[in-house]
Amino acid sequence: MRFSLQTLFFGLLIFFLVMGAIFVYVAVQVFQHSLLSIAPQELPPEEISEAAIAVAIQQGFIVLAMLALVGGVFFFAMRIFVVMPLRSLHSSIQKVSERNFEVSLPKGPNNEIGDLFKAFNKMTERLEESRKRDEEVSRMK
Repeated sequence: MRFSLQTLFFGLLIFFLVMGAIFVYVAVQVFQHSLLSIAPQELPPEEISEAAIAVAIQQGFIVLAMLALVGGVFFFAMRIFVVMPLRSLHSSIQKVSERNFEVSLPKGPNNEIGDLFKAFNKMTERLEESRKRDEEVSRMK
């Protein structure tokens, strides 16, 4: 089965949200336990429980929102800085497979993807030179 990077990053976003939901559950349990231990004895446990749940849910939603924001920013950053350059590389590779050796990619980012772009451009230059030499040799015959 083939997974795209975009699917992976979307899965990470879902993971962040699930972790936030787990945090809400744990926070409810912790707040409930801590409020039961420090609350005055005359308060009924049901009121303490409801207060703990309300506080935990409020804080949990804040954490969920933060996780969603961080996950969303991560998702879109990876889409822009990883997925889109790789799609461009893929498109150029398809053109080369159709014997179009005049394809070149932009300089690219200063990272491993940029290195791939440079290597691709060098490869296409060499293929074009080789094709021109072959044409010259066949003309000489």
